[in-house]
Amino acid sequence: MRRIKSDVPFLTDQELEVRADKLLDRAAREHGIAIGPPVPVEPIAEVVFDLRLDWVPLEDDTLARLNCEDWSIQPNERQRESFARYPGQYEFTLGHELFHAIEHVEDVGEQLSLDLTLEDRVAYRRQRQRQQERQWHIGATVQDRRRDIQADRFAGFLLMPKRFLVPAIQGKNVCDHATRIELARKFSVSLSAMTVRLQQLGCLYRGPDGRFYRSAAEATGQIALF
Repeated sequence: MRRIKSDVPFLTDQELEVRADKLLDRAAREHGIAIGPPVPVEPIAEVVFDLRLDWVPLEDDTLARLNCEDWSIQPNERQRESFARYPGQYEFTLGHELFHAIEHVEDVGEQLSLDLTLEDRVAYRRQRQRQQERQWHIGATVQDRRRDIQADRFAGFLLMPKRFLVPAIQGKNVCDHATRIELARKFSVSLSAMTVRLQQLGCLYRGPDGRFYRSAAEATGQIALF
């Protein structure tokens, strides 16, 4: 039986990026998945990790959840309109949940007694799912925040790999809003996700005035002349 780990070790951005790069290599080498851009996160989840994508109506505004019992990522049926309205939101959400499946789940090897009836088994699994949901969604503990921060950063590294993004921005002015929109569409991510990734790469800097510059030096007027 799988369950969410209670302990979440600290992982640096470098470690998360290495994990994302290794996953892309594995998907291509072992499963023949053509890697983007855009990165095909659905086939990676389904083929590499045997995760089902199971749309279900969730009661709150959650975009998706990981169901450990059924080993599936469950996008919220009630969020289809939001996914359609905001390009890249769905792919990023899958990347987020995929990392939970990869790093934040453990197999405790619990077996249901063969003496239980089918009705008892179903009731037991539903109870376990409710417990998991309460653990996952109620209360923002340090461990919860660490899980979600790691999952968000991993999703960014997975969907916008340096190997593809750096060549894609060569000769382009990433300070330009339209350019960033074009890049976001190319990688199937949101504009905000692309902006964050470019800042991580040191290609973009938001100055105190709220405008974007190529560097902190440029924002303060310290532009090299030679």
